[in-house]
Amino acid sequence: MAYEANVLELIGNGSFGQVYKAKGLQTGELFAIKVTPFRSRDITPKQEVEIMQRIYHNNLMSPLAIYYWKQKLYICMDLCCPGALSNLYRKLGPFEENEIAFVAKEVLQGLQYLNDFGYMHRDIKSDNIIINEDGEVKITDFGLTGRIEDREDQRKVSQAQEHGKGYSHNCDIWSLGITMIELAEARLPLQFDPPETVYTFWSEQKASPQLNGNKEWSNSFQSFVQSALTMDQSMRPTAKELLKHKFVRNQHSTLSPLKERVKRLQHSNYNVERSTAIYSLSTSLVSFHGFKNTLYIRR
Repeated sequence: MAYEANVLELIGNGSFGQVYKAKGLQTGELFAIKVTPFRSRDITPKQEVEIMQRIYHNNLMSPLAIYYWKQKLYICMDLCCPGALSNLYRKLGPFEENEIAFVAKEVLQGLQYLNDFGYMHRDIKSDNIIINEDGEVKITDFGLTGRIEDREDQRKVSQAQEHGKGYSHNCDIWSLGITMIELAEARLPLQFDPPETVYTFWSEQKASPQLNGNKEWSNSFQSFVQSALTMDQSMRPTAKELLKHKFVRNQHSTLSPLKERVKRLQHSNYNVERSTAIYSLSTSLVSFHGFKNTLYIRR
């Protein structure tokens, strides 16, 4: 991991902070830097750092290094291009079933790992599932991740708001089911603002979202989505159980069908839309030697 880097461009901007593309001076390595405002009373960034330091799995985005400087966290991570699943379907259209099955299995493997360590992600969505140039799938953004036993925690849960008694890590399975429909149809089943109200809507309808009937889907895919979107969370399968489902069990991590989609995106001359409000860091040299608090470096 380089300790000095040129920050090349802003590639992401949201309520959490900014993400920059950077290049290490010593190695020439490209990586991403997530810059998040942080004060001692801020729970979410602190918890995200603690979780990222503890987990290491091929389907979870892990940090290269984490630094704290002048009330900001700098989380250095592998640079994954083309990025989020949402980028892939918005530019190239709906995913094929074999691509969806591959994504589903990889995400389930990451979720099972989190569950085994006592965590639930709570923000599974297409924007938080990243694809790299090799077609590998990684879950990112652990800002809402919590302990499974903390079921009374009233923070938002993306696409699966199941607060209070009975709320469990299986909320991630519901969100995965919604994401599978989104990839298949290149859109969410319904648009909600805020998005976490989607579960409330469907529970009031006493029905689960369905795949669009205009296309012939395999029985195994329909069965998988139906299982993931089981309304009664106590009856909803866990990540470990869904990994045994026919739709995903024959997928192999070393044979990513997403490689072809990534190549198509690269050949389409797709450029990430840059923000006009470039943060001052984007034109500066970052020297991590001067950072007083090195929280983590991956060895």
